Amino acid sequence: MVCQETTEKVKQVKKLIESDQRFRNLIQNATVGIIVLTGEDMVIEVANNFYGQLIDRTVDELLQKKLFTIIPETEAHFRPILDKVRITGEPVYLYDYSYFVFTEGKKKEGFLNLVYQPYKDYDDKNIGVIMLCHDVTEHVKARKKIEESETKLRSIIKAAPAGIGLFVGRIWW
Repeated sequence: MVCQETTEKVKQVKKLIESDQRFRNLIQNATVGIIVLTGEDMVIEVANNFYGQLIDRTVDELLQKKLFTIIPETEAHFRPILDKVRITGEPVYLYDYSYFVFTEGKKKEGFLNLVYQPYKDYDDKNIGVIMLCHDVTEHVKARKKIEESETKLRSIIKAAPAGIGLFVGRIWW
């Protein structure tokens, strides 16, 4: 009978499993959308709940599926960006970027801050893209309302029959 000591191997496997679970929990509980896409077909390898909420899909509806099969309406805008990152390995950052998806026959629109990073294999070869999405829809809408209000105020001042001045800062008498 031959025996082999496996205690150390068992400990290492247990540590790897725990590390993997911590990583998955971190991804799932993040307050930004996270998605990992692989290959030219942009197959979804990892997605978190926050990303699913952005496009009104569950994580189970996303995993192991081609991104543009799920949300084909976004392909014209996003495929060139994803392909560029996957091919060149250069990250792309977009701010206040408008997006839309169709969900239950309705158009859902919003604004995102996006980070696209290359996803590499063990040989440092680009095999896909990691995408982080932060929903900034409410911030962009609020800023647009302020800009509209400022535009209205400026037009009122310009149209006024008398001169109007606005002083900012201290007045020294």
